[in-house]
Amino acid sequence: GALLLRSGYGERLPRLGHGFTCHPAHILVGEHERPITNDVGHPKSYFLDRAVEEGY
Repeated sequence: GALLLRSGYGERLPRLGHGFTCHPAHILVGEHERPITNDVGHPKSYFLDRAVEEGY
């Protein structure tokens, strides 16, 4: 947001940066029994049904 506001466009675009959010993504690496693909489901997500079975 701050970079957008300092860009000089703020006077012409008064709403610039309003409502902007940025969520940094952390990359986790692990070994899995089956391939994990990035083209199915929510990006950078993984479903763990074992957690449900264990009561989490």
